[in-house]
Amino acid sequence: FKAELMKNLAAMGISEEAREGMQFRLRPGSVIVEIIAPSESLTEVRAKPVHEELKVFGKPPVVTRGAEPLPPKRKKSKKAAAAVEVLEQVKAAERALAEAREAELKAAFEVEKQQLLSQAAELAKAKEELQQQLQEQLLRVQEQESAA
Repeated sequence: FKAELMKNLAAMGISEEAREGMQFRLRPGSVIVEIIAPSESLTEVRAKPVHEELKVFGKPPVVTRGAEPLPPKRKKSKKAAAAVEVLEQVKAAERALAEAREAELKAAFEVEKQQLLSQAAELAKAKEELQQQLQEQLLRVQEQESAA
């Protein structure tokens, strides 16, 4: 029993130092165990979701502090569980929508970028043509001045 308890405490992430400082007192004829440990070790145990994660021989614990038991964790009703599931589905749909919008914006940006690059290439070609025409006119003017 103690070995399984130690193994499960380790699996929950309780440090080796905290586990080494623990002593266990079993009640005869029962599965009730009292954990005696320095306050730092107990603080580490209390910081973990013991009700959810710790199992000994497949059974969850009933955690007490001194003689006062902690209130049992309330189970979610079916309606609450369904509401949580719907909320998770809504959040997943919102994430998917945001990703789709982002992809759509990226695609639109790429199209616009390609259009601008195409326009820039056309403008560069037109500039070269105008420079060529200007060069030709300049040569004609120079030839006319030389002839005159």
